[in-house]
Amino acid sequence: MNQDAQAGSCSDPAQQRGVPSPRRSRGPARIIRVVVTAGASFAVAATGCWSEPSDDEVPSPDTAGMERRVAALIHETRQAVLKQPNSAEAWGRFAMASEVHRLLDVAETCYRRAWKLAPNDFRYPYNLAVVLESQGIRPDETVRLLRTAAELEPNFAPIYHHIGAVLTRHGKLAEARDAFTKSIELDPNLAITQRSLGLLLLRLGEPQSARANLERAAQLAPNHGSVYAALAQAYRRLGQQQRAAVAAEKSRRLTSGLTLPDRVRAQVRAMGVSSNHFFDRAQPLVAAGQYAKALPHLRIVEKARPNDPHIQLWLGLAYVSTNQPNVAFEHLSKAVQQFERLPTAAQQRDDLPLAHMHLGVIQLTRRRSQEAIQHFRRALAYAPQNAQVHSHLATALSSSGQFQEAVQEFEQAAVLGPLAARDHVNWAFALVRLGMPEQGIDHYREAIRLNPRLAPAHYQLGQTFEMLGRKNEAIQQYKQTTQIDPTHRAAQRLAQLVAEKK
Repeated sequence: MNQDAQAGSCSDPAQQRGVPSPRRSRGPARIIRVVVTAGASFAVAATGCWSEPSDDEVPSPDTAGMERRVAALIHETRQAVLKQPNSAEAWGRFAMASEVHRLLDVAETCYRRAWKLAPNDFRYPYNLAVVLESQGIRPDETVRLLRTAAELEPNFAPIYHHIGAVLTRHGKLAEARDAFTKSIELDPNLAITQRSLGLLLLRLGEPQSARANLERAAQLAPNHGSVYAALAQAYRRLGQQQRAAVAAEKSRRLTSGLTLPDRVRAQVRAMGVSSNHFFDRAQPLVAAGQYAKALPHLRIVEKARPNDPHIQLWLGLAYVSTNQPNVAFEHLSKAVQQFERLPTAAQQRDDLPLAHMHLGVIQLTRRRSQEAIQHFRRALAYAPQNAQVHSHLATALSSSGQFQEAVQEFEQAAVLGPLAARDHVNWAFALVRLGMPEQGIDHYREAIRLNPRLAPAHYQLGQTFEMLGRKNEAIQQYKQTTQIDPTHRAAQRLAQLVAEKK
């Protein structure tokens, strides 16, 4: 919809639809300057139409103390309004920029002006309602605004979710149920709405119906603990204690965040340019292990939060994933220093051992086994049950010739969790060096079972067979190695053995 095409309208959409004139909301503690003529909210010409506002009628937020990016965006969007005062789009962008940076009084004023200019654009009453909802103020007006948005865009499911949420908070449960049900009719795949309706049905004393919605939410969002916490309540109400216990256990070990997919609100969030917004964008990428994608966001956050150990850790992991070990080492070292300044309880989180583990891996690739061993031991001091750290320590010990200790660490790692193919190769190597080649062969075979195309496993198994005088089996493993990697040095040894047989 072209909002600017509505600029000639003289009607006040709030008055048309019975929405009362707004009282000033309690927004954040920032001073804004809005000068109005004749005490009115909008300047009105003799014709009754809204006239072009002057500079002093456009909200002017105090940007002192803001991050430079934020202040620049607020200035840019405000200037756009001054240049195009009859553009709903310009007022809307100024509103979104203000809202996402918590200038809620400014956002409310700008959304109202955008809506006045484009009374048929549902985004403006909808976003205005969300601003009021976020502050917990004027619930009756909030619902009226949301219902107005629904009239303009009746098939947009998130509107009805918000209606249901506001009504639930204010005890109007029957109406809230209708709103959530309508939202689900429009989009059955909204996990957060399925959960909200399920919780509401529990409050209404309908656990059987609640279970259906909550089980659907669990199907849609299987990794969100808040869904299982609600599902556990439903199972308990139904006397299904075993299912309740399983759901409760899942709720404790899974994350709790659930969001409402919403293209309109996504446009608002996309306007955010503070370090907190970039952090929020990086966080799910880091959680998904997509460090390379998170890297641009993390670089911006670091400038505002250089002493945050989590940012240094994530930057380190991002540079590890992009094969920049030297830069990674620098950030991981900073992370360790900053974590170690925190109270002991905070140090014992997973983050500090993770930093030490990756520092150890980098040192191991640099062939600095003793430094690697130190980092792995520090990691184990905080995370003694971490199988991966035990296997890395075992590899470092083996690289430094400490084969007996290496075998002990591999045994400990195997007790704590399954090992990777390369771990079995390194374990086998240590066993062979300790004079236990048959046990070593077992681990080489396990490595090949886990990864049939792991050339070092075939090559080292061939060497072990050759050491035991089993040349035919050695030849077979060397052939396997060269099939995987024709440039491998096994090719030369294979040719020699074949020549000897002739």
